[in-house]
Amino acid sequence: MMLYLLISVCFSCIGYAFYLMGIKNRRPVLHQRRFLYVVIASSLLIPLPYLGEEPKPRMQANGEPFALVFGQVPDQASLQQFCHCEAPDYGHRIQFQANAWYTFLLAHKQYFYGLLILGLSVVVAKGMAQVWYLRHLSKKFPVEPREEDGLSYFQINHPAFRGPAAFRWRKAYVIFPAYLEGLAKEDQQAILAHELSHLHQFNTLENLGLNLLQIGWFFNPAFYLIRRQLHLLSEYQADEAGVDRLGSRKAYAHLLLRMKALQQENPLGTGFAAFVGGDLKKRIQHILAPKPARASVSGLWLAGVLWVGLQIWSSPLLAGNLSSALWELGAYEAFYPQLQADQDDGVYCQDCETVCLPEEAWPQEELESK
Repeated sequence: MMLYLLISVCFSCIGYAFYLMGIKNRRPVLHQRRFLYVVIASSLLIPLPYLGEEPKPRMQANGEPFALVFGQVPDQASLQQFCHCEAPDYGHRIQFQANAWYTFLLAHKQYFYGLLILGLSVVVAKGMAQVWYLRHLSKKFPVEPREEDGLSYFQINHPAFRGPAAFRWRKAYVIFPAYLEGLAKEDQQAILAHELSHLHQFNTLENLGLNLLQIGWFFNPAFYLIRRQLHLLSEYQADEAGVDRLGSRKAYAHLLLRMKALQQENPLGTGFAAFVGGDLKKRIQHILAPKPARASVSGLWLAGVLWVGLQIWSSPLLAGNLSSALWELGAYEAFYPQLQADQDDGVYCQDCETVCLPEEAWPQEELESK
């Protein structure tokens, strides 16, 4: 399981770097979102063959296994100075050097496991709270059935909600705070178009799915960058719907700024699909920036195929290196406690499961017996 997770994390990090270098701001918003989902899906699916695989040691050119743990490749000449076991088999020796950083991690691993469990508990609790909140909103306040842009939804006329928002909980809902009635009709329609775009994008399901993925990718830095970028791209896409309804990019940018001021005057908040959510400065810059020429889907397909092909080609090499690294760390965990306080290297004997030290570190009685 750990090998699978590490491979998927490496692929997602490389995929996000690929996105930054070749896709971001060079393709339409929808194409960018699709490529990020290709990165997520391929990073989870391609390493599946390694899901149940146990870590393995490195192999020599002649097919014999050897292990290198923070030291040099062991050979019989160097191992002879260490080994004082009866009938030694030098092919079963692991030469290693102590590593203060990994020793510290192993000595305190219970604390790291505790922090990991605490973090995952917070993620699960947050997801459950969001689900409860959506259910609470859909039942507590009066709803009005409506239909717009081919979408049937229920409008929640909330008396004091911080800002307009949209979500799905079995049915589609749009929260429309009472203070929006003071806006011009065309501004209200632009806000509604923005929120309906979130419903068309199924952002509620997207956010719930990403919350579930966070449980497995809790320690994956690329996950948080990808999630943030997906949220921003979703806002870009919804803003385009608002601009199309209002008919003016400058007027829509001014509307965003006015809504930001109005929302700061209202006490209640929301954690999903808020009208001025995301990076407001970047959203306004995107609205006012010149739009690139219409791009063909073939370029996106080519980028996706190249990325997936790179993953398939590199997965055996990446899996081999990560597998041997995990195996070596597991071996180090098994024998590092046997090192003496002033000893920083040795040889681990798999036959008798002991650590052999250099001859000058042998106990005096063993030297005399030799």
